[in-house]
Amino acid sequence: MYARLEKVAVLLPISFSIWFMSPVLRPNSNLRFGFGPSESNIFIRQAMLLRSMEFPWSAENWSNYPAKTSIWNTGNLINLGFNLPVWILTRIVDPALAVNLYAFLGLLLTGISAYLLLRLLECEPLIAGTFAIVTQSLPWLRQYVQFGFSTTYYLCLPLFTVLLILHYLRTRDRHYAIYLLLYLEIGRA
Repeated sequence: MYARLEKVAVLLPISFSIWFMSPVLRPNSNLRFGFGPSESNIFIRQAMLLRSMEFPWSAENWSNYPAKTSIWNTGNLINLGFNLPVWILTRIVDPALAVNLYAFLGLLLTGISAYLLLRLLECEPLIAGTFAIVTQSLPWLRQYVQFGFSTTYYLCLPLFTVLLILHYLRTRDRHYAIYLLLYLEIGRA
């Protein structure tokens, strides 16, 4: 019974993410949250430009017009967490859906990180699943998912960082220390 409850509880943040993002996750719908000017317009336009790049390292002129430059430079490293996944997604789906899937991924990883953190702290599975949904439902988090796509993926970073630190402190396993350092370096970019 307990193992079954744990399997159901881990589905709670996954189900919430799918439910919350379902209005904009239809292929070829070109839907986005909100109406009128918003930050999501900027990121859909950026995804359209990324789609036009043959390779992620291709030279482009949208960040340094009229000279073509590569997005692989120091000034663009901060955008790597958005550019690379969205470039990959635009190979498969349209740009609007790619941006929405990116937001979905951020919401999903935030819920799963909250669930895993609470399970590490030895909370019951159902309580961990419920609080994962509460975390995903925070007003500022929903606002980022709906209108601030640039930071959506990074929402899970603080929870995941705490999760890695606590796991390392409990196990003293050097692998988790290395994972944490690599993770922090990637998150810093």
